[in-house]
Amino acid sequence: MLWRRGGYGLLLLAVISGFSGCTAPRPLPLPPSGILDPQAAGSTEVKTAKPAKSQEPAARKTTAKKSVQKKTDPKPPSPKKALSAKSESALTGKAAVTVARLTKAEQRAAALEAKQEAAAAKQAAADEKARQREEAKQAALAKKEAAAAAKQEEATRRQEARQAAAEAKAAATAKAAKKDAPDSPVSAETTIHILQPNDEIDIQIYREPDLSGLFKLGLNGEIRHPLLGAVPMAGKTLEAAERDFTRRLNKDYLVNPRVIFRLASTQSSQIVVLGEVKKPGVYPLEVGETMTLLQAIAGAGGFTDLASPDRISLVRRLPDGGQTTMKIRVSDLLSKRRKQPDLPLEPNDVIMVPQVFF
Repeated sequence: MLWRRGGYGLLLLAVISGFSGCTAPRPLPLPPSGILDPQAAGSTEVKTAKPAKSQEPAARKTTAKKSVQKKTDPKPPSPKKALSAKSESALTGKAAVTVARLTKAEQRAAALEAKQEAAAAKQAAADEKARQREEAKQAALAKKEAAAAAKQEEATRRQEARQAAAEAKAAATAKAAKKDAPDSPVSAETTIHILQPNDEIDIQIYREPDLSGLFKLGLNGEIRHPLLGAVPMAGKTLEAAERDFTRRLNKDYLVNPRVIFRLASTQSSQIVVLGEVKKPGVYPLEVGETMTLLQAIAGAGGFTDLASPDRISLVRRLPDGGQTTMKIRVSDLLSKRRKQPDLPLEPNDVIMVPQVFF
């Protein structure tokens, strides 16, 4: 029945401690075992145990030892601190990922910038190459234009030389004709050629090779020029046609153009002599060649015995397609009193020598 004794003793000790606590300065400590000594519990006299002086320091030592142990022993982290550490670790990981992404983005930007710089350098090299190629092309074009201009000048010089030779030849022919017929002076106008349909004109414009070339008069007496369009030419001399053509160019297109006209060919340059001549027929009239009425009759063999020289008819075609007839008296051409010049012929003129009336 030991536990009963111990329980009673503990109860008794609690009662005594309660009473003594009212008067004592501090409560009495329990025995180390927490229960009363069985011998003391069996005694009938309850002795009030006075606390020894040495027990208070021991209690303080025990308390200090426990506090030191609490300080030295690691405490398990609280849930909040564990969650905070986990969040901090996650944030650290995210920051590391963000730094890695930023580093990668910077590397990509640097690579893109390097690529753009390389493309810009490549484009600059291509532009420089294109510029050099264009400069070479312009230089070649300028050289070609200079060669064309020199060629044009040479052609102009040759044309002028040919024209001068033709004029000298015409002057020599006129002089010879005047020598053969002293009473029939030849007019200076015998060198004039009247343009007619099917004539071909060589038109040369200085430094304009695309606008130069051969142009043929159509049946309406016009030429078709790439810049001026339809230009009437029939019925005009070469000089008059050249002046009109130059005026048209200078008016709306070119500044002070230099134009040279030359008669290249004519399909209708011929003279027809009919009637009372010894050799009637068709006689060609070369380009640049001049012929008078008396020269044509002389070329046809002269008059027959039945000819009537003072009633000669000259039929001439007009530029508009019509024709006109002129009456000519050879005696007037040969007379020294009248001093009428020999009549110059034009292409396609027809000479009719009638018979004499009996």
